[in-house]
Amino acid sequence: MTLDLRDWSDASEDARLRWRADAVGPALRAALLPDLRSRGVARLQLLDDLGRHSERALCHLVAALAQELGAPLPQRSAGDLLTLVRDEAADYRSPEVRGHATSAALGFHSDRCDLSLLLYVRVAASGGEVAVVGYDEVADLLATRDPAALASLRAPIPFDLRPERIFERPTWHARPVLWDLGLGVRGHYIRRFITDSQRHPDCPRLRPDQQRALNRLDEVLADLRPARTFTPRPGEL
Repeated sequence: MTLDLRDWSDASEDARLRWRADAVGPALRAALLPDLRSRGVARLQLLDDLGRHSERALCHLVAALAQELGAPLPQRSAGDLLTLVRDEAADYRSPEVRGHATSAALGFHSDRCDLSLLLYVRVAASGGEVAVVGYDEVADLLATRDPAALASLRAPIPFDLRPERIFERPTWHARPVLWDLGLGVRGHYIRRFITDSQRHPDCPRLRPDQQRALNRLDEVLADLRPARTFTPRPGEL
């Protein structure tokens, strides 16, 4: 799928930074929503020659398109609505560090939002593949392979709330990894957040059945990964 952004591409830098996406909003939604609803991921070619555009203009473009897809919200206490994904030589093992600032291979995870928007500007020299798996697929496989593990994932499990939270306390909270409130299976999974919760003395220790359920979840994700992996192209949303 493509979206015609010639008016934006051919405009001056100043005009790009003032550009609004309302004119392309209907076409954007028509291009993305069917695949988002049926597959959970959509790929849209936006630009071909990214070298013509400044980083500032590309950031504005993504922010403008996001306004046409929903209500942008920050994921961090800093309040920023947009983050640059690039290696800043940060240590992924630290709870203080977000994965997008490293070159580490990130484990399966879901961000704290309904929809994540990513514009690929440059492809990594190695790596950079993406795999998208639906929580409904995961739950269906677990229900067949290990119903006990599925039951554990539907019960509260401790999550670390990270140093960037907007409040001092609590430092962790308990929530299910998977749930269904009548709209299908939903979830929130970041294994390192669960593991890092154990650094807090007042946090309950993960039980053997919880550890086993998390390991089974990772096994299912690994089995689903090959058929759901792709490598994004520069200029692709």
